[in-house]
Amino acid sequence: MAKNASKSRKYAKVSDQLRNIVETCGISRYRIAQDTGIPESGLSFFLSGKRGLSSKALDVLGEYLDLEVVMHSPKAILSHSEQRSRTRR
Repeated sequence: MAKNASKSRKYAKVSDQLRNIVETCGISRYRIAQDTGIPESGLSFFLSGKRGLSSKALDVLGEYLDLEVVMHSPKAILSHSEQRSRTRR
C-alpha cells in the first residue's frame, strides 16, 4: 500500500477493526481459543499487534463472531484497478 493511502484512510484497517471487535465482544480470549481451535498465544499475539493470523484462522474467527466484510466504496477499488492497468502498459 502506498504511504499516502494510510493517511487518507477513512476507515480503520480490517485487522484493527477485528482486534477491536474481539476486545469488546465480551468473550474471553481463552473461550475464543477453546471454541475456535486458534491457539490462545497466537490470538494474543494478533490482538497485541505483534503477529498476524493465517487466512484460515481469520475465516474461523470471522465465522465464530458472525462477521461480514462490507465494502463501503467500490469506487476506490475501481480507481485502484485502473491505476494498476495503466502501469502494466
